[in-house]
Amino acid sequence: MVSVRRLGRGDEKLMLSAVDKIKSEGAVPKELSRLSPERFLEAESNIFMAAIGDDGSPVGFLLSYRLPRIDTDRMMILIYELEVAHEHRGQGVGRKLLEGLKELLADDDILKMWVLTNRSNRAAVKLYQTCGGRFGGGEDMVMLEFYPPPKSGGDKAI
Repeated sequence: MVSVRRLGRGDEKLMLSAVDKIKSEGAVPKELSRLSPERFLEAESNIFMAAIGDDGSPVGFLLSYRLPRIDTDRMMILIYELEVAHEHRGQGVGRKLLEGLKELLADDDILKMWVLTNRSNRAAVKLYQTCGGRFGGGEDMVMLEFYPPPKSGGDKAI
């Protein structure tokens, strides 16, 4: 059985383990290793949910952010990333993570939650729709990406 919970102070190793095992398949990204996991988990605006297997190891995670708005006191939630280990896909882990996030935020006055994915990612679209998500923005919506120029050392800033 898989349990889901929000990680906080003291869960830094579990967070890095989840990212290392699931997202990067064996290598914590250099960018992540430069960050302060303690600072990340302490920030109220950052929400890192972990799905934990029977053996205590992570089998999935969900990373989301609270986004303040200028026109209302209500927050929006950006679901930035949801990852499930290959061997645990199709077993309801993603759904448990999304439902866990919704439960965590149930008492907050959230304006909306949103996520970006590709229509071609049928598994993700099905998961989000099963959990109450619906298409927004219409066919006219596009996503544009911006990257800062490289740092003087030649490394990409992001």
